[in-house]
Amino acid sequence: MTEFSASFSPDEGAGFLPDEGAVSLPAGGFTARVLQQAPHLPFRTGLEALLGLFGQDRRLVVCAPPGSGKTTLVPPALIDFVDAQNLGDKRIALVQPRRVTARAAARRLEDLTGAPKGTFAYTIRGESTCNRSTRLEVMTPGVLVRKLLADPEAESYAGIIFDEVHERSLFSDLGLAFAIDLAQVLRPDLYVIAMSATLQATRVAQVLGSEPTVLEVPVAAAGQFEGVSIIPATKDQAPILDVPGQIFPLDQQYFPPPAQVPVLSAGPSGKVRPDRAYLQHVAQLVRKAYDSDPHAGNILVFLPGVPEINQVSEHLAGLLPEATIWPLHGSLPAKEQDRVLSGANGRAIILSTDLAQSSLTVPGVRTVVDAGLQRRPRFDPALGVAELVTGWASAADCEQRAGRAARLGPGRAWRTFSEADYSRLIPQPKPEVESVSLDQFVLYLAAWNAAQGEGLRWLSTLPAASLKQAQSNLKALGVLEADLSLTQVGNDLCRLSMEPNLGAALLHLQGRFSTRTLAEAAAVLTVLDRPHQADLLGALPRLSATQRNEIKQFRGQFENQLKSLPTRPDIAQKPSSAYDQTPNFELSEALMELTAFAFPRWVCAQRRQLPRVAGKDSKAAKSGASSKGGKTTAKATVGAATVGANGPETYLTVAGTAARLPAGSALASSPWLAVSGLRRIGGGQLEISAALAIPADLAREAAAAEQHAKRTQSLDEDGLKLSEQDFLGAIPLSQPRRLQASEDNIWAAVMEQLAELPASAWEWTTEARNYLSRLRFAAEHWPANQDFEVLPGQLWPQLSDQDLQDHVEDLFGHRRAEIVRQAKRPQVRVADLQQVLPWQVVAALDEVAPPVFLPPAGSEVPISYPPEGPQASLKLQRCFGLAQTPLLAGGRVPLKLELLSPAGRPLAVTNDLASFWQGPYQGVRAEMRGRYPKHPWPEDPLQAQAVTGTKKQALRAQQKTEGNG
Repeated sequence: MTEFSASFSPDEGAGFLPDEGAVSLPAGGFTARVLQQAPHLPFRTGLEALLGLFGQDRRLVVCAPPGSGKTTLVPPALIDFVDAQNLGDKRIALVQPRRVTARAAARRLEDLTGAPKGTFAYTIRGESTCNRSTRLEVMTPGVLVRKLLADPEAESYAGIIFDEVHERSLFSDLGLAFAIDLAQVLRPDLYVIAMSATLQATRVAQVLGSEPTVLEVPVAAAGQFEGVSIIPATKDQAPILDVPGQIFPLDQQYFPPPAQVPVLSAGPSGKVRPDRAYLQHVAQLVRKAYDSDPHAGNILVFLPGVPEINQVSEHLAGLLPEATIWPLHGSLPAKEQDRVLSGANGRAIILSTDLAQSSLTVPGVRTVVDAGLQRRPRFDPALGVAELVTGWASAADCEQRAGRAARLGPGRAWRTFSEADYSRLIPQPKPEVESVSLDQFVLYLAAWNAAQGEGLRWLSTLPAASLKQAQSNLKALGVLEADLSLTQVGNDLCRLSMEPNLGAALLHLQGRFSTRTLAEAAAVLTVLDRPHQADLLGALPRLSATQRNEIKQFRGQFENQLKSLPTRPDIAQKPSSAYDQTPNFELSEALMELTAFAFPRWVCAQRRQLPRVAGKDSKAAKSGASSKGGKTTAKATVGAATVGANGPETYLTVAGTAARLPAGSALASSPWLAVSGLRRIGGGQLEISAALAIPADLAREAAAAEQHAKRTQSLDEDGLKLSEQDFLGAIPLSQPRRLQASEDNIWAAVMEQLAELPASAWEWTTEARNYLSRLRFAAEHWPANQDFEVLPGQLWPQLSDQDLQDHVEDLFGHRRAEIVRQAKRPQVRVADLQQVLPWQVVAALDEVAPPVFLPPAGSEVPISYPPEGPQASLKLQRCFGLAQTPLLAGGRVPLKLELLSPAGRPLAVTNDLASFWQGPYQGVRAEMRGRYPKHPWPEDPLQAQAVTGTKKQALRAQQKTEGNG
């Protein structure tokens, strides 16, 4: 068996020249063509090892620095290898995290190879350039997931390459898990390759596992290739190929802003954003870099988002009026992105989001200026609101950005913050699965028959709470069965490339509008996520050419998907209605209904025109049973309806949150809105970012599941006041209606008040409170299975506050008639507590925790049972002759005695009476005998007669006793 090797001589330009007996690749293959056009790509040094690994294992981890050429060389190398092994003409899938990088990768490979159009193609949401001759299909992770669901065996693909795995996007993680599962179960011949510049390679290799090939082409030994590191495969781990980039000097420096300039600050609304002065600092540093660059190369500036790009661009226009400045971000039209990436416009300053830090290569860059910031998604499951939050990038992100400056030669990476700030950055970006809605993620898991992620390999543990919330959401949409399998609606949703709530609404409305109109409405909602002043309908006449083109593409995609559904009903044109307001009334109505049904909990009503909420101003307001049969507390009812400030632009959503329209919005006078976008604007406030006016009947129809009648009750000294009010979620629909309170209403109101109050806040008789203390003392100091067993093998009942609140009807049921007649909270009695106790406990309590103590003289003394232990107070003279402290709980706990003077003032506290008589008593005697000479203070208290009064009273009592005798 000969060892496989392949080499390339750029001087000869002949492509791969295999050694004798080695598996050869065609000299005119795709890899050779790429190297002929780009011979200096650093990754070329790892090609020989890569090809050897292809022959050894079907799963592989590839590490290489940014810009080294791994995205350009690995895919064509795998295509050539597959062709050389006669493994068929199947495609290779290359998964890119973003649409712009997918387009750019396909176009670059097409340009370098000179291949016919479509050979290197891309498929992104709403667009595809594939044809029958496609060999490499570059796609986004979401596209891959849907393709695998549609074709679980991936019959069209010989391999799947995941680029920039370290970014941990939601569907990249999901697609990788699906691909590994597919390769393990159905396609052991499928190549699964993970690539990144800042990869935690060992962890990814463990997740990939190992799948040896059937080819007799052994991998070269580790370390055989100069500068290339290979960690061979093991039983449980895929091999790792680490190819160093071409190392050029990289000058990394820190230029922090002045001490008084913060990097991040809260604006007037409370939203945290980069401080304006900090962005001026960034612009000034860019000018310094521009003026001082000895190579006159391009300058790549990393900023967190479009607003910051615009602000820095404005600053630079004044600082460097002669410079060419290009923005680069995902929302730019494809042609403008291509213009920046072509590098054909001379020297330029490129202001970019994190788009350019990974697989997207910006030509000619010799200087990177990094603001150190990034926008990350964050999802609030309680509100269903997703937002982008500005914060610090990770250290790995900053390293990737810096590496962009040293691809062509010596470069500079200037950070506009301090080295101390850099040292505090998190090492790696957080996985997206921890911070976004998982509804669509769980939908696809259920379609894979793994609704909880079971049986799949994950780079990190899935968040259990978020999974559970998503499962609950999908059940409410009718997508999941109780056993987490898909319903027919769920199966149909998997064919629609949109969020589950939008897809479910689209399916619900199929019989009302034409397929084309529904598809166009869905496309509008997909493209217009933040129209001017939140007005969706108002934005339609002012669409840009790019927006119109995107809507057209999505409409075609959605229309085809709808038509492909096996359960598609006959489509009927919906007649016009009373709220027809625009020339294109069918699209307008479809938008209204689709928005309302897709986001029913965001349907909202203008605050100032809402009826008052019953019980809003009553501290004693309590909520009773509703028509839905549930219970809603007054806190939820009143609190939800009073969130936010009143005003003409403030609305209350069905979910109970306040939201306001942007200033000057044409929607401000609309009583009801259907909302497709909400965003936080700081200070806990929400702003409506996309909406349209709807009639009240549509609002009620869309949120019908939230419509209910809520009873509010007020119980005070005047009795029970009961009213009922109609609500749409938290939105009041009617004025409160007074109801006649029945005996059942009164009983329920009193019991509910008691259940909501801590038991310690109830009214108690002194006897009942002491009885409860005795019970709790017994439960603490008389465990089960002791020599004296009240309940054999069981613990004493604790009767905690929660126990009492949970059993109010059991406690007071025997007094129902009395409580209903008085219509107020009862005072707790001993007999009430005994209702919930076993008879054995009631019978034994006096022995375990007695209520009184009988001293040698006088009547019984009450024992109290505070948390620190039982105690009793009595005059010292009554204890003469008592040698030992009384013991409770079967001799386990001493009774603490507070010994009082004849005037009732404390003299001593002891739980060891024997020690007290032997020591401290003599001091007490010396001090007290002069103050109270009429009372006995014997030198030997153990031999003295206990008394309750003075010496004379004691003598008379003694004489009387002797006379009677």
